[in-house]
Amino acid sequence: KECDWSSDVCSSDLIFIDEFQYIGEAGKFLKALIDNYPRIKFVVSGSSSVEIQRSLKESLVGRKRIIKIFPLDFSEFLYFSAVKEASFFEEINIEEPLKPELSLIFENLFEQFAVWGGMPRVVLEEEAGERKELLEDICSSYLQKDIKGLVGAENLGTFNKLMILLAQESASITSVHALANDLNMLRSELERQLFILENTFVNFQINPFFTNKRKELSKSKKTVFYDNGIR
Repeated sequence: KECDWSSDVCSSDLIFIDEFQYIGEAGKFLKALIDNYPRIKFVVSGSSSVEIQRSLKESLVGRKRIIKIFPLDFSEFLYFSAVKEASFFEEINIEEPLKPELSLIFENLFEQFAVWGGMPRVVLEEEAGERKELLEDICSSYLQKDIKGLVGAENLGTFNKLMILLAQESASITSVHALANDLNMLRSELERQLFILENTFVNFQINPFFTNKRKELSKSKKTVFYDNGIR
């Protein structure tokens, strides 16, 4: 439905605003919309989590709900990849072993997922060369757009090396002390960059399981990428 902003009444139930971070004083703008149009739900999205966080200086406590959108998981990947083969899913019975022909298809699809990840645009691309270029563009845009302003242009090289080392150790126990030595970096700076990676949804750390919480917090963690293709 169209919304007449000059009127006191808007007939829409939902209004979507994309690339929200480019609006000047976006937090104040959103707060004004919510206060003036209480019956409308505003769904705002953007391509840069860092810029969105910077834009939302107002807390908007009780007025907002944050929804994090991650890359496709394997079940979603299957639907994207087999969208032209609806019968593929109809033939699957989770209570029985897969038929040999379906098992082979599953193995091939899982191998694609493990290599290329779950970025929707990458998954929909059929050519390997195009997939590679898309992933390179995503990584380049991330470094230049989101990271440059956070770590400084002079630290981009070290940050890139950190990503390479983390990719090599993905899903393995990672020693922060060893990483800091390899990169000739202060531990405090390394931990700051790891924090940035987690808050920009690239890489995160998993605590080991101990019944003793002190050990759980002090022991080395595993490092994992949100998306295999980015890794």
